[in-house]
Amino acid sequence: MTGEHDEWRAWLDVYGVIVEQHAAAGCWTTRDALFDRCGRRCVLDKAAALLADAIAAPLTAA
Repeated sequence: MTGEHDEWRAWLDVYGVIVEQHAAAGCWTTRDALFDRCGRRCVLDKAAALLADAIAAPLTAA
């Protein structure tokens, strides 16, 4: 049981972000995603960079 407890505790500090874009078909398309254990501030900084990249290079309709 110790192994399961340690695994569960290891994932407590994982933060993540998913950058999505609304597509013409009325659904959301995932552009990028990031999950990391570097801490909330670190992931927020990385998320801002992902969003800036998504805005700079919009998804084109197929």
